[in-house]
Amino acid sequence: MIYFEPHEITAIHKAALTMVSADGWQHRYEKEFVMSELDRFGVPEGALFSLFKAATDMDYDVMISIWRDFGRSQTIYALGYLAELATRDGSVDEPEAVFWFKLNDMVGYQGLTPEMAIEFWQAH
Repeated sequence: MIYFEPHEITAIHKAALTMVSADGWQHRYEKEFVMSELDRFGVPEGALFSLFKAATDMDYDVMISIWRDFGRSQTIYALGYLAELATRDGSVDEPEAVFWFKLNDMVGYQGLTPEMAIEFWQAH
């Protein structure tokens, strides 16, 4: 597992909340997957409410700024997590794909495919 600071986890979670909502509805499998990843990040159950609030309140400019400061492994891991999240409801809808590729471009990984990112995420 790649290490992330608490503010980085918040920025990743902001992106995850955006991904989950991108297609207009939140599937149970997506929610379960987000919760399992937060567990992998080591977020204690008692901190979930404040994390959700912080992620919801975070401005997108701040989120992008934090993502741009990630190291290479952190970025690819987080993009892999989001790509995998997009698949959890059984299909990757266009708004989910658009969000993933736009975020990918904004953080400077244009040559990375969702499949490559998922493979990296799975290995770490």
